[in-house]
Amino acid sequence: MAPTPPPTSAAAKSKYNAVAAALTRVKAKNPALAQRTVQDWVSGGFKLSTQLQADIAMIAAISPSDATTIRNGMNDPGVQALAISGFVSPAMNAIGNTVGNVAERVGNLPQNTLKAVGDGLHNTLDVAGVLSTLLDPDTWLRVAEVVLGGALIVVGLIKLTNVASLVGSATPAGRIVRALK
Repeated sequence: MAPTPPPTSAAAKSKYNAVAAALTRVKAKNPALAQRTVQDWVSGGFKLSTQLQADIAMIAAISPSDATTIRNGMNDPGVQALAISGFVSPAMNAIGNTVGNVAERVGNLPQNTLKAVGDGLHNTLDVAGVLSTLLDPDTWLRVAEVVLGGALIVVGLIKLTNVASLVGSATPAGRIVRALK
C-alpha cells in the first residue's frame, strides 16, 4: 500500500482543484446533483460510498470527463486529507478563538475568583446535601419554632397595641383579633 501523501503536496492540491472545477461545471448543469454529491462525500467520511458512486454515475450521464475527475479525485487520500483539513480547520479556528478569548478574560479576573465560583457552584448543585437537610427532623423543628415565634410576636403586638379597636370586626384581620381576645 502506497503511503498517503501529505495534504500540502502539490499533486493533492492540483487534484483537489480539478475536483472543485469539475463540481463547478456540474453545478452549472445540475446544482442539486452537485450539492448532493458533496454532501454524500462529507457524510460518507470523505470516502467513495455507495450513494456517492450513484451520484457520480448520474454526473457521468451529464459529463463523463467530469465524473472521472471527481471519482479519481474524491478517492485520492491526499484530496481527502485536504478536504478534511478544509472542513475541520474553520471549526477548530473558531473553537480556538473562542477559548482564547475566554482564557484572556479569565486571566483578567481577580485572584481566587474562579475557585470561589467553583465552590459556589459545587455547593449550589449539592442535591444530596439539600435533600438530607430537608429530610432532617431538626430542620423542621427549627421551622416550627420560627413560625410559632412569629405568631407569638404578632399576638403580643395585638394585645399591647389594642389593634382590635382599629381593625373592623368584618375584616379577616378583625376576626383573628376577636378570636385572640
